[in-house]
Amino acid sequence: MVSEPGATREFEKLFGAVGCPENSKVGCATYYLRGEADLWWQQTEATTRALPGFNWSVFQEKIRDKFYPSFLQKQKAEEFANLVMGKMTVTEYYTKFIELTRFSMESVSTEKSKARKFESGLTTDLQLKLCGQVFETLDEVYGRAAHIYALELKKRKELAEMEGKEKRKEVN
Repeated sequence: MVSEPGATREFEKLFGAVGCPENSKVGCATYYLRGEADLWWQQTEATTRALPGFNWSVFQEKIRDKFYPSFLQKQKAEEFANLVMGKMTVTEYYTKFIELTRFSMESVSTEKSKARKFESGLTTDLQLKLCGQVFETLDEVYGRAAHIYALELKKRKELAEMEGKEKRKEVN
C-alpha cells in the first residue's frame, strides 16, 4: 500500500521499469490503495487534485502527511540526527542510515554530507582506521568501512581459533 514507509520507493522503481509517464503515476498508485488509505483518497481526491501544481510529488507529500504524521516524521528526524553504529554491524548501520535519511534530507542534501554524517556515526575504532581519507559519496565510505569491519571479524575469528588450539595443547 502506498501509505506504508518505503512503498513510494517501490512505486518509483516500478514506474522506472515500465516507463510510466509522470501524469499517470498518481492514477496507477491510487489503484493500489487499500483500507483506510483508499477511504482517505475517496474523500480527498477532488480537493487534492485541485491543489496548484498537483503531481506525483504533491500526492506523495499528502499521503505521507496523512499516514506518517508530523510528530512521527520529527521523531524519525531526531533518530537520524542521533544515529550511531554502536553494537550494530556496518551493514545494519548503513541500512538504518538509509532508512532514516529521508526524514532529514535537508541535513544530508549532498553525497558528501551523507558520507560525513555516516562516517561520524561509525565506531571510534573504525573512524580511526578511516582517518585521513576523504570520501565523496556515502557508498565510498560504506564500502571502505564494511571492508575494514569484515577484516576485523576475520582477524577475531583467527585469533579465537589460535587461542582454542593453544588451550587444547595445554590440556593434552
